Amino acid sequence: HCRVPLSYKEIPGLGAWVKRQRYLFKQMQAGESCSTLSSERVDMLNTLGFDWIVGKGCSPMDHNWKEKYGQLVDFKERM
Repeated sequence: HCRVPLSYKEIPGLGAWVKRQRYLFKQMQAGESCSTLSSERVDMLNTLGFDWIVGKGCSPMDHNWKEKYGQLVDFKERM
């Protein structure tokens, strides 16, 4: 998963950077101009399985749904 805690000490600043990407994505979804988060970067993060919504707005059921969806995609590709 890509849910880095804000206080992750192993790689200082990574949690803040991840939080910033979510903020920029939210701005992008709202139609606000965003100079640093391009669609190419969104695609790169999506390739990693980046969680765009976390915290209060995201339940374990949401994560489970994404996990099962990924498994379904893998299944479909093999068939």
